[in-house]
Amino acid sequence: MTKIQLEHALTGNRVLSVDALEKAIGALCHDGMLTVRVPATVAPHATVDLSYDVQCELETARDASGLNDVVTMRWKPEADVPLPQLDARVSSDLASDGNRPVVRLEGQYEPPADRLGEFFDERLGHRIAEASVRDFLARVAAAAR
Repeated sequence: MTKIQLEHALTGNRVLSVDALEKAIGALCHDGMLTVRVPATVAPHATVDLSYDVQCELETARDASGLNDVVTMRWKPEADVPLPQLDARVSSDLASDGNRPVVRLEGQYEPPADRLGEFFDERLGHRIAEASVRDFLARVAAAAR
């Protein structure tokens, strides 16, 4: 199991309510489907955006402390392809410096294809997952404006 935790700064000075967060994520999940984008730099000043569709399941829940509402999210590949399923909690809070609001994703995924998948994840897959999550959080922040 590979853990992933990233955050994206929000504009303004307010954290998002769980309703606003769920609405922003829901705007990206059309009919239970989400397009996951993987922005990749292939050369200086040249990027390529790869993408694939995943099934997207959302619900609100309490975090591990039982004090805060979060959006739980699962995305799993639509087709039978060797891509991981992500199980995550998405929340909005102040950054660790306490000065700016962020949207945060904390989750985990299992690299597909057993040992070969683990090897790939260690070398490149984790960076692909991080790029996908960074892009997703930026789109959530934009949808919440």
